[in-house]
Amino acid sequence: AAVADAARVLQFQPSQLARSLRTSTTHTVGFVVPDVSSPFYAAALKGAQTTLHDAGYRTLLMDCEQSAEREVEALQTLLAHRVDGLLVSTVGLGRERFEERVWEWLHEYGGKILVQFRRMGASLDYERTRFTMDEAYVRAVMRFFVHLYRKGWIYRANRIINWCPYHQTSLS
Repeated sequence: AAVADAARVLQFQPSQLARSLRTSTTHTVGFVVPDVSSPFYAAALKGAQTTLHDAGYRTLLMDCEQSAEREVEALQTLLAHRVDGLLVSTVGLGRERFEERVWEWLHEYGGKILVQFRRMGASLDYERTRFTMDEAYVRAVMRFFVHLYRKGWIYRANRIINWCPYHQTSLS
C-alpha cells in the first residue's frame, strides 16, 4: 500500500517494458530488411509502421545490410526482445532456415494472440486455428488454387514486368 501511495504521489507511470512483464506482450513488431536505404523497403516500412502505430504497436527496425549473418543476428535479437510479430525480407537465410526460425517463433510466442482474443471475449472456434505454414493448410490452399485454375478463374501467362537490378526483384 505504501509503494502504491508513493507511486501515485510521484505520478509514476510504468514503462512499456514494465507493462510487458505484466501483460506478456511487448506491443512491438520487428522488421528485418536487407537495405534500409532502399526506396522499396522505405515505402513498405512507412506503410506498415503507420498501420501498426494506429493499432498501438511500436516498431523496431533491423537493417542487415545485405548480410545473411547480420540477418540471423537481427532475428535472434528480435526474438530475445520477445516481439509480438516479425516482418522479414530475407537476404541469404534460405527458405529452410527461415521456416525453421518461423516455427521456433510460433512455438514460443504463437499462442499470445489467441490468449488476447480470449481475454477480449472473442467468439472464435479455437479448436480449428491454423498457421499459414501448416502442411495441411498449404496442401488445402494448393488444391484450391488448382481447382480455380482448372475452372479457368485464374491462369498462368507470360507478362511484361520490370526487373529492378538495385532491389534484385521484379516490379509490376
